[in-house]
Amino acid sequence: FYSECLGTIIQHFLDYYSQLSCFRHQDILLPVERGIFLLKSFPRDSQDSYGKEALNDCFRQIKEGFIARESTEEQPLSYKFFVAPVQTSFLHYQRIYQNLLWLASYQKTSMKTTSYLTDYLIELLLEQSKKELLAPLFHYDIQLIREMLDTHSFTETCQGLAQTDMKLEAAAGELHLHKNSVIARLKKIKDTLTINPIASPNDAALLRCLAFYLTSST
Repeated sequence: FYSECLGTIIQHFLDYYSQLSCFRHQDILLPVERGIFLLKSFPRDSQDSYGKEALNDCFRQIKEGFIARESTEEQPLSYKFFVAPVQTSFLHYQRIYQNLLWLASYQKTSMKTTSYLTDYLIELLLEQSKKELLAPLFHYDIQLIREMLDTHSFTETCQGLAQTDMKLEAAAGELHLHKNSVIARLKKIKDTLTINPIASPNDAALLRCLAFYLTSST
């Protein structure tokens, strides 16, 4: 949650959560520096093996109940959900929490209210890799980008496309640009690097790698 009264909001949520129909007695809520760390339990015999339907229902209840209740017309309550994959061992939770903090930082300027850690595995793995191992992989393309393109415009465009699964119109909204501006930027990128990230998943992955590498190297 993003609020000047964060402590109060957190306490209200702790009091309110057990009233939701998605609440299970095995759920664990931990107040943390940036909000709530919710360990959501699922029955092992559930057909919804990855919990997506249950999570979406839980998010809906939180939005329609708690967030709507805590918001005012003058000051709506801002929030973001960061979702980790299903875990079967408590030994993993410390690492998962650190990964979610990384995701929150990485998504700091994004308009998205719900982000799944698994959607950013490329960036997460690059973050945890040694830069000297990555440099030889990206050196030639990075050199082209620095010589032929504006690096800020490149990384901004790539991040907007990555946030929206390479959908041009959605990326334009994310970047607060006209769709034609995004198309023009993408054409320069395609011509410079001889790739087509819209049509090729491999090229899309490379684009994300290059943007992340450039951002983390500055």
